[in-house]
Amino acid sequence: MSNDWIKVEDLKPTAKTLALGAEHLEDAAKAAPKVPDAGSSTDKLGEAMVKLYQGVGKLATQLGRAADVVQASDAAYKNVDQQNSKDINGVTPPSNPRAVK
Repeated sequence: MSNDWIKVEDLKPTAKTLALGAEHLEDAAKAAPKVPDAGSSTDKLGEAMVKLYQGVGKLATQLGRAADVVQASDAAYKNVDQQNSKDINGVTPPSNPRAVK
C-alpha cells in the first residue's frame, strides 16, 4: 500500500477537457453546411447530414453531462478524503500532497 497522496485537482483537467469538447462540438454543429446539390441523391445526402448532426448534438450533450459528473466526483472525493484523513490520522492532508511520500 502506497502512502502517496492523490491530489484532488487531478480531476479538474479532465472535467475541463470534456466541457470544452462539448462546446466545440456545439459550435461545429451551429456552423453546419447546407446540403449540396447532389442530383438525385440530394434527399438521401440531406437525411444523412441531419442524422450526423443529431448525433453530434447528442454527443455534445453527453460530454457536458460527463464533465458535470467528473466535477461532482472531484468535490465528493475532496470531502471524503479530508474526512477520512481526519478520522484516521486526526490531521488534515497537506496542502501539497505530491510533496509528501
